[in-house]
Amino acid sequence: MWSRLRAGHGQVSAKELAAATGRGSRRLQVLLREQIGLPSRTASRILRFQRALTLPTGACRSLADRAAVCGYYDQAHMNRDFRDLAGLTPAQLCLLTDRAVSRGRAPIEGRLANVFDH
Repeated sequence: MWSRLRAGHGQVSAKELAAATGRGSRRLQVLLREQIGLPSRTASRILRFQRALTLPTGACRSLADRAAVCGYYDQAHMNRDFRDLAGLTPAQLCLLTDRAVSRGRAPIEGRLANVFDH
């Protein structure tokens, strides 16, 4: 279940997960909370945020495009997640990500280590 959720960058519905695993949605919620420590909506939110953060700058023409590619309803939805999860705007965080990549710290499996190192 976690592999499928990660592979879908948080854009897999509970119904799709239930069908893929053969378990009920309530049971999946319990398992995810036990194993990951988060409800599925929160895990999906973090995975979308992670993808939006590590998507190369040139992959999208605008922040609105980045929001759509990463599964957000709109750019305002992405902006709220960035502020809630990182305390920065998407533009500020993407700039930090680009600086980290230019220093040779490329994303590995959708994760970016040491983004905040100066």
